[in-house]
Amino acid sequence: MISNTISRRYANAIFKASSTFDCLEEVSSDLNELSKEMETNREFKYFMLTPRIKKSRKKELITELFKDKFSDVTIHFLFILIDKRRQEYLRKINDYFKVLYDRYHQRMEVTAVSPLELTEEEKSKLKQTLERITGKIISIANKIDPSILGGLVIKIENRILDNSVKGHLEILRREMVGG
Repeated sequence: MISNTISRRYANAIFKASSTFDCLEEVSSDLNELSKEMETNREFKYFMLTPRIKKSRKKELITELFKDKFSDVTIHFLFILIDKRRQEYLRKINDYFKVLYDRYHQRMEVTAVSPLELTEEEKSKLKQTLERITGKIISIANKIDPSILGGLVIKIENRILDNSVKGHLEILRREMVGG
């Protein structure tokens, strides 16, 4: 998908710029806030996306609105997005930036899919095990899916570790049909 490629490139660019100017934390916060505004504030989204407002006027308003709130790196990045008409990618750029930011800080988001809510003790044990294996600081999001019947499905970046009853039954079914 071309939108993913574009978003990754811009995320890499803003990440490198914010690293160079030593403002990673600030830019991360700015991008989160901008992304949230685009999702929740219809007027702001319209302002950012409409071609009816001239680029120069958008830049003026962005400067007025955010000069005391956001870093210069973020504001100049917004100017580039406006110049290149890439504002629509802001949410995806933020998503990719978060991945780069987490890698930089040796953090990793893991999704644990289970048929029931994991207890705090189970989350803690899983967190400790994954931290030992990966060498990174793990954050666990628990999603409930009763259809997996039992066990866990762990999603780490682009990998899926399926140790669910449903997964094992599917493997057994394939072996019986295929063999």
